[in-house]
Amino acid sequence: MDLELEKVSVAKEVLAILGQHNEDCVVVNLLTLHQNLFEFVSKEVKAALPNTILKHEPELITLPKLLNHVRNEVTGKELLLVNVSHDLGWPYFEMCTINLDSLAALDDREAVHGGDSKVHHGTPFYDDEVL
Repeated sequence: MDLELEKVSVAKEVLAILGQHNEDCVVVNLLTLHQNLFEFVSKEVKAALPNTILKHEPELITLPKLLNHVRNEVTGKELLLVNVSHDLGWPYFEMCTINLDSLAALDDREAVHGGDSKVHHGTPFYDDEVL
């Protein structure tokens, strides 16, 4: 495992994904055991998109759990929730866009299931090698 390669690749992919979205509020949770990877990605994302809320909460492995954790922090009309993992040998994104006007009437699971959810597999870190 080359953590330097992975942190640069994850940051690049996170910025590319976020560049495709224009929601009012964006929450990114980086599911990693490596604090320095989180710090690097956080610095890169904050430099490009300062309003992004970045979390390092590996126990929040589902989007409903992440929503529950940040429900009181989010503002605006639309929310983009993103869980990012890199344990498969490539960045893996689980994303959901939620209309915040309907959020109050729904529990976390209903809000995520009613939102626009997507999964994205990034570019593998190690050529043809899958860990």
